[in-house]
Amino acid sequence: STYINPVPAKLIPESIFELEALGTLDICRNQISGNFPKLISKLRNLWKIELFHNNLTGELPVELAELNLLQEFDISANQMYGTLPPEIGKLKKLTVFHLHINNFSGEFPAGFGDMQFLTALSIYKNRFSGPFPENLGRYSPLNSIDISENQFSGGFPKYLCQNGNLQYLLAL
Repeated sequence: STYINPVPAKLIPESIFELEALGTLDICRNQISGNFPKLISKLRNLWKIELFHNNLTGELPVELAELNLLQEFDISANQMYGTLPPEIGKLKKLTVFHLHINNFSGEFPAGFGDMQFLTALSIYKNRFSGPFPENLGRYSPLNSIDISENQFSGGFPKYLCQNGNLQYLLAL
């Protein structure tokens, strides 16, 4: 019989979390596995996290909300699940938030309605439910939104088009 050695898991090296001046963490399309790292909260200067198209699992840790300089966040096409911590809605500098093609569920954090800089929101192919944040678009220059293939209830927020910037809305 033939024995094939299993491929070892590719984890984000813990030494990365010692790079306190790091501004961008881009490890996309690298077959990274394991849970989303709580240690990421040590990287206080991060403004961009791109971990899309990997094999990350688990829930988003509440520690992510400690990265108050974070502007761009993309963990699309992973195997993440669970509810989003409401604290993530307090990331006031966010401009891009992409977590499509995962398995998140529960209500989408209401705090996203208070964001002032959010331009792109892509959360399609998850299992979000309940109402959409009622103030979404009221304070932010939203340009594109894709909320398709979720289980939201109710109508679109009344302020969604208030700023006149929305060019792309997909809600299949």
